[in-house]
Amino acid sequence: MLVDTDEFVIIGRTLEGKPFRPEDWAERLCRILAPFGGEPGAAFSPYVRPIRTSGSKGVVVDARLAEVDARAYRFVARFAQDNELVVRPGRAFDRETVGGAADVEE
Repeated sequence: MLVDTDEFVIIGRTLEGKPFRPEDWAERLCRILAPFGGEPGAAFSPYVRPIRTSGSKGVVVDARLAEVDARAYRFVARFAQDNELVVRPGRAFDRETVGGAADVEE
């Protein structure tokens, strides 16, 4: 398990602090996962969506994806792990611990 929360954010920065490439990685990942839980023909899944956070591209992953399709959830979790990307709790966690200030810009 990556983070014990209802959602987590994969940030386009490696654990070494380098930007993750290619530039459109977040959109590509989200398009791959679009069929999971979304309307037919939707650009993105409601469980996996691209964002910009702290000046980096990122992907918000709703943990409910694990219930919709465990393989898709494992795929996105492994993607972050295999590429050594920074992962942090999502906005729900931020709102509870920082009193409403969220770091995620949509």
